[in-house]
Amino acid sequence: MKIIIKMAAGLLLYVLVLSTATASSYYALNPGDELNIHVWNEEALQRSVFILPDGSISFPLVGRIEAGGRSADVLEKEITDKLSEYLSDPVVNVTVTSVSGNVVYIVGQVNQPGPIVMHQSMSVIQALANAGGLTAYASENGIRLIRKAIKGGREEVLKVRYADLKDGDNLSTNHTLLAGDVIVVP
Repeated sequence: MKIIIKMAAGLLLYVLVLSTATASSYYALNPGDELNIHVWNEEALQRSVFILPDGSISFPLVGRIEAGGRSADVLEKEITDKLSEYLSDPVVNVTVTSVSGNVVYIVGQVNQPGPIVMHQSMSVIQALANAGGLTAYASENGIRLIRKAIKGGREEVLKVRYADLKDGDNLSTNHTLLAGDVIVVP
């Protein structure tokens, strides 16, 4: 009986962790991303659009709407709701066709500084590897991650201890990157 209870508790924990990860893991749209918006059976309402620098898009009959920071599903629902004023039961599909806005920047003492488009989740150490690693003159423990706050636009600075990361001793500074992050390697 104890074994069955432990197995049930373990299964419940697994389901809770899985559902939490699924609920919170969606791609947040970014300025520069390209979307394909398709309204079923309405040829005039099929467009490829880029999310503008201010995070908005424009779509016929809908006008300007906020897309940045939202998921494609949320955007799809808002477009559907707005089109319902003009069409009966519109079926809208929003597809992300390019994640060009999902970019981080690396500057300073790396072999290949510049922007990196993140096609998947990426950590600091992965971004540094994409930049060809540190130069011989880099300050391994002086690396900083500059992150613009999602709300309010205030920036925060996070420390990165590369010496710890490369030794595998302390991975707490191997931050998961967000679009717009800047890694500065002095």
